[in-house]
Amino acid sequence: MGHVDHGKTTLLDTLRKSHIADQEVGGITQRIGAFRVKLNDRYITFIDTPGHAAFSSMRRTGAQVTDIIILVIAANDGVRPQTREVLQLVKTYKVPMLIAVNKMDKADEETFELLKEELAEDEGVQIEDKGGEILVLPVSGLKGTGINELLEGLLLTADLHNFQTTVGGPGIGTVLETNQTSKKDGQSVSFMCQDGSFKVGDIVMSPDAYAKVRMLKDEVGSKVSQIEASRGGQLMGFKAPLPAPGTPLKVVRSEAYAQNLLKDQKEEQERAQQRFDAMNAKPKRSAAEKAEIVKCYKLLKGHMMAGRGRGNHGKKFQYGLQSRQLRWMWNNLSWLASVPEVREIILDKEAIDQQDTWHWMWSELEKRPGFKNNTFELTTKPDCPVLKLVVKADVQGSVDAILTLLEERCQHPEVKLEVIHSGVGGVNTEDVQLACSTPWEPATIVAFNVGEGKKEGGRRVLIHTFQIVYELQQHVQQLMVDMLPPQSELITHGKGEVQELFKSTMRDPQSGRKVQTTVCGCKVTSGAFYKDVVDSSAQPQTTVHRDGELVWSGGSFLSLKRFKENAAKVTSGKECGVCLRDVHFAPEVGDIITCQEIVPRPRVLEEEFPEMDL
Repeated sequence: MGHVDHGKTTLLDTLRKSHIADQEVGGITQRIGAFRVKLNDRYITFIDTPGHAAFSSMRRTGAQVTDIIILVIAANDGVRPQTREVLQLVKTYKVPMLIAVNKMDKADEETFELLKEELAEDEGVQIEDKGGEILVLPVSGLKGTGINELLEGLLLTADLHNFQTTVGGPGIGTVLETNQTSKKDGQSVSFMCQDGSFKVGDIVMSPDAYAKVRMLKDEVGSKVSQIEASRGGQLMGFKAPLPAPGTPLKVVRSEAYAQNLLKDQKEEQERAQQRFDAMNAKPKRSAAEKAEIVKCYKLLKGHMMAGRGRGNHGKKFQYGLQSRQLRWMWNNLSWLASVPEVREIILDKEAIDQQDTWHWMWSELEKRPGFKNNTFELTTKPDCPVLKLVVKADVQGSVDAILTLLEERCQHPEVKLEVIHSGVGGVNTEDVQLACSTPWEPATIVAFNVGEGKKEGGRRVLIHTFQIVYELQQHVQQLMVDMLPPQSELITHGKGEVQELFKSTMRDPQSGRKVQTTVCGCKVTSGAFYKDVVDSSAQPQTTVHRDGELVWSGGSFLSLKRFKENAAKVTSGKECGVCLRDVHFAPEVGDIITCQEIVPRPRVLEEEFPEMDL
């Protein structure tokens, strides 16, 4: 275990003499991979966990099923966030640990010693050099140096803790991952056998489901008849819902036993829920209170029906309320009548005919739990942009990691992110139809490590596929940034001082009418004056200040002349005649005219979502 890109998979690649790291997209492990290595007639099973921050739940699963954690730290990078997370997992689960300082081909002995000092003093690791039990060994996964010493240290740690297991008994294990495999094999569960063995035909139970083992595959995908202790594999036979990662598995004696056990568990859960509901149940109403509720309900219903019967579709009855508000009141009369405060005021004959009473009842209805989730709210356009997503991935661990990533790193105060559905498997017709059914705008589908299955319709739906988790994160962030309104930037082009005033008649180019106006004889003191905006997307914003105070703010110049000729631009130090548009004040000599424009600037990903440490 360790931080992303610290060389965990490359180190394991050297152990099993394969090239898994080259095959992994982006060079990072994105799911738990289990395999075993034979060393001196002894088998060691390794689990490679992802180092990316999004996969913390998968690392916790790995930590729960291991006997020893090998913490991999890159010598040229040192202790990083996921390194500290692994150290915390070691303390939480009390798992023996061995530290491998990788990439020693890029560092020297002094760096190695400084890293050990940092681990001992800053992180509180009880390393062997300081009188502790944790070995810190230098290795290079790329060059293959230090591998033998690492394995010897691993076996030494195992012998010190005297790990033992049962061979041949009923299997006990833990789910590592749930997978969507081929159509032929169906869904499968990756697991680690920790005791006994799992065989084809066994009845396997998890806390919420059971299955008959239809097929077993080893870590390289070959079909096998059994999976022994301290070995990982894939199990086919479970039906939806599949057991979640980290769920315990065990072999039971018969299918009937599993069914009875699950039935007993379900009944116990129902009894516990009943006890909880009884403890939190509302007190029963008395007969007098029930009668009062019925009376209030009839008064409300009668008053609204009488109002409907009046002319012009009951407009006199509305008391200023919208028709849809009245519809929701009509549909919730029973609830309104059950509120004591409402009953008290409704039973007052004078209050029921007052407009304030009905507006108050509407405000009480809005406070009703769950009211914001009803159809009335769904038909109301949200105040801020909403990015709705459908998330699909190859395994449940990836789905959980992506949802955590979206919750932690894809939040913005001006855009709401909403995941309307998530699941395992390829994108299908149901996903597209669900994305199309969202109000206002269709949802976007993001798929991780899966393709697009057979689907129909949904031409308006965007489907984005990814193989690297941080590319998915950046893409979702960019979608959110694209929904943000542009920011306005005020650009000042030039300033000038009014030195003389002239009365003149000229034709307004917009209305075509002749207007009486005042021409300001100005000298440009800085920058330049422009007749029209420089940026075609900008809005002109001319201002006039007098004695340091703003006295007018408006659009572009009505005219800009240099002597008697129209000018598009007048630079600093030159004199010109300026006529302001829509001026409702009298310009004076000494006024300062500022030529400026408001330019819309698109939002930038790097500014809205500053880069975070992976």
